[in-house]
Formats: sequence, structure tokens, C-alpha cells
Amino acid sequence: MLAEVGAGLVAAPHVVRLLRRLDVMEPFLRRAVALERAWEFRRRADGSVLSVERLTGVCERLYGERTYGLHRSDLLDTLRSAVPDAWIRLGARCTSVDETAGDGVVLRFADGSLVEADVVIGADGMHSVVRGAVTEPAPPEHSGLCAFRTLVPAAAAPEFARRPTHTIWLGPGQHFVHCPVAKPSTSSPSPRPVTTPASPGARRPPPRSSGPSSPTGTRGYGP
Repeated sequence: MLAEVGAGLVAAPHVVRLLRRLDVMEPFLRRAVALERAWEFRRRADGSVLSVERLTGVCERLYGERTYGLHRSDLLDTLRSAVPDAWIRLGARCTSVDETAGDGVVLRFADGSLVEADVVIGADGMHSVVRGAVTEPAPPEHSGLCAFRTLVPAAAAPEFARRPTHTIWLGPGQHFVHCPVAKPSTSSPSPRPVTTPASPGARRPPPRSSGPSSPTGTRGYGP
């Protein structure tokens, strides 16, 4: 099933241009938050800003579109609105991908069915079956890094986390990231989630600055 999974992401101008070509900007803009600043690096110990990149006005001038933050499920819903229901097949587990004699491929599924396709996009996770068709299959290796992600209601988030900004708090051995993932909607029964620090034992970054608090969704994670 297509469910509300994952957390937030940033849709850069090159992504937004493709969404506009698909004619799905209306549903996209209903939930996405236009980011005013991004890659705002702060020192976690005292909240001081090390560097920040202004997006408002700059992205439009250089790339023709703005940069947005949104929840993954909202982007999924946006893309689904551009695809006929008959094209979406759920609950099908691909077991192999083989090239045909021509330029196509054949996908084999666990239920024994076959599908021929001209193009296959491998977005099937760290245990990817598609990856094994284009390179030497190898089991995933643990990098030694760990990330914790969480979403909480915007009203419960500190003021600094409600700004339309993608912020990274840097500290020794770990860091914390947060950005808005949704804005108010009259059709929503409750506010969209916002994130707070999730690292065990990590100190909450001090609220050194404040700004517009209209976005009601943010993501955050920290190793």
C-alpha cells in the first residue's frame, strides 16, 4: 500500500521544474513549504551561525523555481495524482530483472507474473534487486553511522524549529538537522508534524533566533 512513511525532504528547483511539467503544482503547493534559507550551519554548543545560504529570490533568478520542504507522503500523493490508477500495482515483489534480446527488460515477481518494460527505475531500497542487474550484487555494509528521525506537532516544537529554514546544528561526533515539512491546511484535522532532537543524550539546541512560524511541519534527525 501507499502509506505515510518516512519523514521530510527538500525539493530543489530541478525537482520542482519536473513537477510543473507534470502539471501537479497545485497539489504540491498545498502542502510544501517554500524555504527562505537552507544549509544554515550552526554551532550546537552556543547556536552561533557559521554559514547560511539565502534561497528566496536567488533560486528563482538562477533556476526559475523555488526550493521547498515537504513530507515524503505529500510528494508521493502529488506524483500519484499524475498517474492513472490502472498503472499502479501494489503488493508486487520483484525477484529478478533480466535484459531481453532487444532494448527492453523483463521483471519477474514473486507471484510468478512477468512484466516487460522499456525502462526500469531501481528505487527498491538497500536490498535492491534492480541494482544487482546493473552491477555486481553485494550485501549492504554498515557504515557505523546511525540516524534517528522523528516528527512531532508544530505546536510542540521550539520557535527556532518553525522557521522556513533548513538548519544543521554541528557538534562533536553528532549533528542535528531540522526543516519544515508541511504548512497549515484547513482540511487537516490536526497540525502536521514537526521534529525535535532525537539523539539519546543530545542537548536541545538553544533557541538563538526566531522567524515566521506558519509552517506546521518539520523533520529532524541526528546520529
